[in-house]
Amino acid sequence: MATFPLVINGATVPGAEVLAWPVSRLERKSAPIDLPGAHGVLDQSVGSTGGEPRFKARTFTLTVRERCAKPEDQLGLRLQQWAGRTVTAQMPTHPNGWFTGVVDVFEKRFTPNTVVYDIVMQANPWYFDAAVTTISVTPANGGKAFTLTPTGFTVAPLVTTTATVTITVGTAQWSVPVVKDRVLPGLLLRPGSPVSGTVSGSSGTCSFSWRGGVLL
Repeated sequence: MATFPLVINGATVPGAEVLAWPVSRLERKSAPIDLPGAHGVLDQSVGSTGGEPRFKARTFTLTVRERCAKPEDQLGLRLQQWAGRTVTAQMPTHPNGWFTGVVDVFEKRFTPNTVVYDIVMQANPWYFDAAVTTISVTPANGGKAFTLTPTGFTVAPLVTTTATVTITVGTAQWSVPVVKDRVLPGLLLRPGSPVSGTVSGSSGTCSFSWRGGVLL
């Protein structure tokens, strides 16, 4: 039976092998209300999102085998490291991203030199990209144009600047001092709606970064 390395929080766990990794099916959230005097229903879950669907948490399970001299102690170590914590975990067949969520660790079986356990995660439905998308702009006194292409879900890009700049998108404008990974109120990337604007300033750089994702 093929096995794969265990990758937690972006790091390979030495000596740990993933034997199986089932994930529950994707389920959309809905909150239907009957429309008095009209046909059909209204789904309140998308009423404030411009029609963007919302999805339920998913259960992602990694069955792991570790070879070790003291299996009981090793399980105790993993419980201390991960149980009840929010972590990222890679699906072996999709090495360029991860699920993220709160996990529990459950014993399955011991042998004299191995322990097998389940890492069970209540996961965000999106499988996030390992790589961060970054768009860098060199400000200009007349304004340097930029365009941000959205992901499959609404996300607030993080802004980093090395000098004071002014960011303009449509009628919205932000004066931004030197910052690192700051969210600008009202600046959102929505699916299907690229955001274009300008960055004005006399020096430095301005970058926008965000992490995308897919539904598996």
